[in-house]
Amino acid sequence: MFQGEEVDYTDLMDDDDDAEFDYGDGELPDPTEMTWPTPSGIYYEQARRNCEQAIANATSYQICRNLPSLDIFGSIYRCVDDIRVRNAKQM
Repeated sequence: MFQGEEVDYTDLMDDDDDAEFDYGDGELPDPTEMTWPTPSGIYYEQARRNCEQAIANATSYQICRNLPSLDIFGSIYRCVDDIRVRNAKQM
């Protein structure tokens, strides 16, 4: 690719790729049915603080944080749900 050249990212996709995502041993739990704290003792406040810090430290956030259309709250909510479902803070 050359600087300034327009890229059609669909050209980079491999239509013959039969990759499948492995969800593990069955269905994923429904986050709306889960409660705080998690079985390992993670509280909502800890999860939210962890997510806010992780997102604030992300390079993409540092670059885009002044964009009026940036929705940081959706990312935080999804991150908190991930922690609750996975019962772990590590990403």
